[in-house]
Amino acid sequence: AGKDLNIAGTSITAGSLSAQAGGSVNINGGASLAVKTITLNAGDGILMDNVTMTGNSSAPNSLNMSAKNTVTINNLDLSALASINIIGHTVNLRNDAFAAGSNPNLTCFSGLYTLNQNPLAGYVNFISGNTYGGVPVTSAMINPASGSGFHIFGGAP
Repeated sequence: AGKDLNIAGTSITAGSLSAQAGGSVNINGGASLAVKTITLNAGDGILMDNVTMTGNSSAPNSLNMSAKNTVTINNLDLSALASINIIGHTVNLRNDAFAAGSNPNLTCFSGLYTLNQNPLAGYVNFISGNTYGGVPVTSAMINPASGSGFHIFGGAP
């Protein structure tokens, strides 16, 4: 296994943050990221838990994450981000806030999702407490026929 990257309780202010680890990327413990563009790549998994995410300018902000195994995002306010692209065999979301009108692209192995239930391997799992525009995520917000919402894709390793 490759080396892990751990960021806990640290504040980072930058125009961009790009991090790659052969193992896991873990950002938690009250870390604060004031970064316009965040790109994280992991040979194993990615965990973001209890992280403050803000951009450092009025320009659109983006989060790009790719992991070979599981991407877990817990307790994050992602509503300031204009672009969200997450790829992992399994994507787990718990207590996360997304902006109304945003179009997060979430790619997992199966191209399927669960909503408010225990997570399944190979799925995008909206486990509990997730909001879109301040209201709880519903199936109508996922893969909408038109308009904005969550876009789920398959094909992740």
